[in-house]
Amino acid sequence: MPWILPERERISAAGKAPGPVLGSVTALNGEISCSVSWQDEASGTVQWKLENHSKNIQQLVILRNNYMFGGAFWPVYVANSFGRGASGTNPSDNFGVNWINTSTNSTPLKNLGVSRNTMPIGLVTKQGSSGTINASNSSVVFIFTLGPGEVYPVIEGGFSASMLPQLQKILVVKNIYCGDVCAGYDQQRVKDWDSQTGTTLKGYSPDPGTVLTCAYEIPASDPYMTLNYTDSFSTGKC
Repeated sequence: MPWILPERERISAAGKAPGPVLGSVTALNGEISCSVSWQDEASGTVQWKLENHSKNIQQLVILRNNYMFGGAFWPVYVANSFGRGASGTNPSDNFGVNWINTSTNSTPLKNLGVSRNTMPIGLVTKQGSSGTINASNSSVVFIFTLGPGEVYPVIEGGFSASMLPQLQKILVVKNIYCGDVCAGYDQQRVKDWDSQTGTTLKGYSPDPGTVLTCAYEIPASDPYMTLNYTDSFSTGKC
């Protein structure tokens, strides 16, 4: 499975000019677009570029390679960002990932350049779940909040000739909840991360733990595609 890069690897990959566009999709009658290009094909990194052509703030999720972007290794990302975990020992190991929350929910991301751009994680929930958040209808993914006219490129690694980037859809989501969530994750996520990357990073603790974050609804007409891990989510403190 693909993965996002820590800061030192993003900087290295960003030194290459992106290649031709491999695929693109639109939403909201063309007001939102997303494209993918090789950033550095030799190292297996791609660039996803989101564009908000509308006059409103839009909150988005990328569906690619049959699951939503961020939906695999998020316990590792959030545990090793902004002085936590490995990033506390070596700041260049910072993934730059926090939980989106009440104070950041409606704040557009700032395009700092592809080597520095990161995005927060939050919950997505199937439409029709009546506001209930649990492991059967919710998953943690990257939430992109884009202001009017904003362009936001990000780098992702882990691709290869046998794992090509497949951009399927850009999903426009609606905020339905911000507050405490008791979030637990499948430890197999961390084992799979270490197996694929050759590292020994940890996921966040405690597991489960109380996080302040937000949840977003995916329209019933859009696909809800996640990986086969066993997590646990409920509103309120653990």
